[in-house]
Amino acid sequence: MVSQEKRAVVLGKQLFVDLWSLEGFEGIVCENPSDIAGTYRELLEESIAFIIVEEQWFNELPDTYRKRFEKMQRPVWIPFPSLLLGRD
Repeated sequence: MVSQEKRAVVLGKQLFVDLWSLEGFEGIVCENPSDIAGTYRELLEESIAFIIVEEQWFNELPDTYRKRFEKMQRPVWIPFPSLLLGRD
């Protein structure tokens, strides 16, 4: 049996993806959670072990996708606290 290398993916807004990409994670930019349909098939690839998302972004996904992702065992979805940018 051939072992396939697993991928770590970060998904969401450009800034969030860029910051995690500095740590070596593969990035997929999707600025608006309602546009998830455009990347849905890519997110189901067997080679993806887990997907890191911004918590607020994840909560704004359309209900049908969010509920499906919450129940998935593979890939694992890991919501991280949302980025809060200071205001002057």
